Amino acid sequence: MKLLFTLGIILFIQFSVSGQSSVPQKSAAKSASQQSVSHDSNRFNLLLDSADQFQRQNKLQKASHLLRETENGLSSAPISQKIQLYTRLLNISATLKQFQVADRYADKLQSLSTGVDDDETNQYTVYQALIPYFLATKKADKAVGYITLHNGLSKAQNNTAGLAQNNLWLFKLDSLRGNHLAALAHYRLYADLKDSVFEQIKKGQIAQLDSQYHTKNKDKRLKDQEINIALLKKQEVLQRQHLNQVRLIQNITIACAAVLFMLSGVIYSRYRLKQSANTKLEAQQLEINQKNETLEHLAEQKDVLLEEKEWLIKEIHHRVKNNLQIVISLLNTQSVYLNDEKAHAAIRESQHRMQSIAFIHQKLYQSESRALIEAHIYIAELIEYLSNSFDTGKRICFEKDLVDLELDVSRAVPIGLILNEAITNSIKYAFPNDADGCISVSLCCVQENSFRLCVSDNGIGLPEGFEIAKCRSLGMNLMRGLSKQIGSSLKLENNNGLSISIDFKDEKLLKPNLN
Repeated sequence: MKLLFTLGIILFIQFSVSGQSSVPQKSAAKSASQQSVSHDSNRFNLLLDSADQFQRQNKLQKASHLLRETENGLSSAPISQKIQLYTRLLNISATLKQFQVADRYADKLQSLSTGVDDDETNQYTVYQALIPYFLATKKADKAVGYITLHNGLSKAQNNTAGLAQNNLWLFKLDSLRGNHLAALAHYRLYADLKDSVFEQIKKGQIAQLDSQYHTKNKDKRLKDQEINIALLKKQEVLQRQHLNQVRLIQNITIACAAVLFMLSGVIYSRYRLKQSANTKLEAQQLEINQKNETLEHLAEQKDVLLEEKEWLIKEIHHRVKNNLQIVISLLNTQSVYLNDEKAHAAIRESQHRMQSIAFIHQKLYQSESRALIEAHIYIAELIEYLSNSFDTGKRICFEKDLVDLELDVSRAVPIGLILNEAITNSIKYAFPNDADGCISVSLCCVQENSFRLCVSDNGIGLPEGFEIAKCRSLGMNLMRGLSKQIGSSLKLENNNGLSISIDFKDEKLLKPNLN
C-alpha cells in the first residue's frame, strides 16, 4: 500500500511537469496557424526562385524566358517587384553579352530609381545592379554617379559592408580610368573595411552564443523553481490532510527526497554536458581564428605575387619588343654591305615580318590585360607602317573596314604575319609601272564566334594559269602554314584584282562591339 501511494505521487509530479511543457507548444501552434501570405506575392516569389535555380544551373536562356514572361504581367505590380525582376534580367542579359537588351533594363532601373528615394532597400538593390554593369561595360561616367549615391546611403546608415563594396567599385573605376594610385588607395580602404565587417560579424556570433547560453541557464533555473514549488505545495496539502498519519508522512517525505535526488542527478548531468559543450565551442572558435589568420596571410601573399607576375609579364613583352627592334636594326645594318638586290629585298621582307611581331608585343606591353590586343588598332598601325616603308605616298590608297575585336598572342602573331605578306605582295606586284590603285583590308564577323580577314586590291591580279598549289615562294608557304595554324585555309580569288581571305573561329575571342 505504501509503495503504491509513493508511485502515485511520482506520476502526479511527472504529469504536472508534462502539462506545463505542453502549453508553449500549443501557443506556438496557434501562432503558426495565424500566419498568412497573399497569393500573388507567393506566386511572384516562386517564379523568382525558379529563375534563380535555372541561373545557378547555368541555364540562362530558360531563366531569361521565364522572367520575360513574368514581365508582361507586371504593369500594375509594386515597384519593389519590378526592381527585383529587372535586376535579374539585367544580370542575365549582360552575362549572355546581349548588351542592347541589358541597356534597356538598365534604363528601366534608372527610371524606377527616382521613385524609391524613401525606400533604402530598393535603392540598394538598384545601385548594386547598375554599378557593376556600368563598370563591366566601361561606362565610367554613368557608374560614378550611382557610386556617389551608394556611398552617401551607406554613410547615412553607418553600413560598413556597403562602404567596403563602394571602395571596391571605386578601385575598379579608377583602374578603368588608368588612375592606378587612387585605385590602390581605394583597394586598401576596401580591405580595411572588409576586415572590420568580418570582426563585427564575429563579435555578433559570440554575443549570440553567449545570449543563448544565459537564456538556457535561466530557463533551467525557472523550471527547477517550478518543480520545487510544486513539491512544496504538494507537501503542504499532504500535511493538512494527513496530520494524524505520521508514518504515512514519513513515507511521503522519503519519496519526495528520492525524487529530489533524481532531479539533482539530472541537473548535475545537464551541467556537465553544458560544460563539455562550451569547452568544445571554445576550441572550435580558437581553431577558426587560427585558420582566419592563415587565410589572411595567404591572401596578402597572393596579392604580392599577382603584382610581381604583372610586372614580369610587362617586362617580358617589353624586352621581346626591344630584342626584335635590335634584330631589325642589325638586318638594316647588314643590308648596307649587300650589293645583291634580291638579298636586299629578302632582308627588308624579314624586317617587315619581325616588325609585325614587334607591334604585337608593343601592344601587349601597353595593354592593361597583358594577354589581349585590340585588332583594329594593331592592323591600322601595321598598314601605316607598310605604307611608309614602301613610300606609296598618294599613289596607293588604303581602305579599312575593321570590327572591334581583341586577340590573344596565339591568334595575333599568325594574323599579323599573314597581313604583312598579303599587303606587301599587293604593294609590290598589283600595280606595275607605279600605277595608281587601292588596297582594301577588312575584318568582319561572319557569324557567332566566326570571323573573316580579307585583303583585296584592284590591281592586275594573278597571271593566267597560276596555280596556288604549285607556288613554292616563301611568302605563299608562310601564309598557308599560318592559316593552318589558326584552323583556317587560305583563299585566293581573281575578281578585278586579287583577293586573299581567311576564315577563323575561336570561342575565346572577346567581341566588345560587333556593330
